[in-house]
Amino acid sequence: MVKSRKLKGNTTRRDFINGSLLAVAGTTTFFASIKSAKSAEPQNNPEVVPEDQKVPCGTLGKAKISRLMVGGNLVSGYMHCRDLKYVGALFRAYVNEEKLLQTFHIAEQYGVNTVFETGAEYVRKYNERFNGKMQFIPHIEVEEGKSDSALKEHIKQQASTGA
Repeated sequence: MVKSRKLKGNTTRRDFINGSLLAVAGTTTFFASIKSAKSAEPQNNPEVVPEDQKVPCGTLGKAKISRLMVGGNLVSGYMHCRDLKYVGALFRAYVNEEKLLQTFHIAEQYGVNTVFETGAEYVRKYNERFNGKMQFIPHIEVEEGKSDSALKEHIKQQASTGA
């Protein structure tokens, strides 16, 4: 039979190793539960966020629009990265459609209700999937030499997508 050596105080090496293994197992379980909670898909019912933590809204015509909007590069995936050619591909690999819809979901929970410039198709998918109320302001192309009627037609076309 092997004798267990005493460490500092009343702790033996066996007690120390057993305690260490329990600590590692507990820590591993703890971090695994955090990882699974973070990777879980958002629920269709947004969590209740207190009104004082939500983004305030203003009005534009008859529309109620949050004072903070989602849009631009986050939705289009276009990056201003000069000579770092890999940045755009890296961004698009991370911010896929699923991640974008999750972002809209979190934004809407906190009162952000508008996507700016791009993303009409993503907004439609988000609203259908999460029963959301997200709206968007489209990019209107105004070009020199374009007739007023062509511009009006472009605006009507954008409005027909739900803008």
